Amino acid sequence: MTSLTYAEWRHHISAESSKRRRVQDPERLRDLVHVDSWRRERFLAATQAPRFLALRQRRAVPWSAHTLSEEPEPGRFAPVRTAATGPRWHARLADAKPHAKFVYVGTDPLRDQGALEDLRACEFARLHRVRDGGVLDEDMVLESFLYGADSIVLEAALLEDAQLAHLRAFVRELGAAVHIVVRQAADAARAVAVEPEAILVDARHPFTGQVDATLHTQVLPTLPKTVIALAAGGLDTSAQQAGIWALGARGLVLGDEPAAAVDWSASALHP
Repeated sequence: MTSLTYAEWRHHISAESSKRRRVQDPERLRDLVHVDSWRRERFLAATQAPRFLALRQRRAVPWSAHTLSEEPEPGRFAPVRTAATGPRWHARLADAKPHAKFVYVGTDPLRDQGALEDLRACEFARLHRVRDGGVLDEDMVLESFLYGADSIVLEAALLEDAQLAHLRAFVRELGAAVHIVVRQAADAARAVAVEPEAILVDARHPFTGQVDATLHTQVLPTLPKTVIALAAGGLDTSAQQAGIWALGARGLVLGDEPAAAVDWSASALHP
């Protein structure tokens, strides 16, 4: 996959959002999305366990991908098992489901080959759904909830401090939890400052796939106990996962790893 700078990624996301605004009235979005304090409560209730798994669903990752097709009733989408990808995603979901508390749904067309409709498609998993697609403004927050998201991911690398704080406050007003992704150590303090419910320390570059082998060690021990610390990227083996718990992580986010690398249902939670 072609490597992009974070500025280039932000520009792409903004352009895609502008296209949607031409056919989706922002004022109508505000009429359709309402405050629901249970969104945040459901997330906090789901993550009470001292250790848990979370999943990442991205069409760009072959084993986790699933195709989408319209059902007879307009506007409804469902996963379709295909010979190439569908059964593998369902098998992995079955393995992880007993310990999985939520699923990050990749909606970015460039990074994930995804779409907002994927949030609806993942309803079948019956897990708390988190939109993971580079949310940049209030309209993108609103459309996330309209398509079925329960929580929102904010990318620290894509947002300035004022934007990060504003969007965190806006999501809180709507009654939902915020997950801030930290991909570089310099962003950790910025993420902590806005007091999100969760911080995901992701050591894998979103486009090149390269892993920063020191990021988890640098960031996880510095996070306050009041935040739910999550780790992703470079956790391709049980041994690598086992070391994460000692650094202070409460959750492992799995989904970008090689298909046969991990026994999700056992080794990840019992190092």
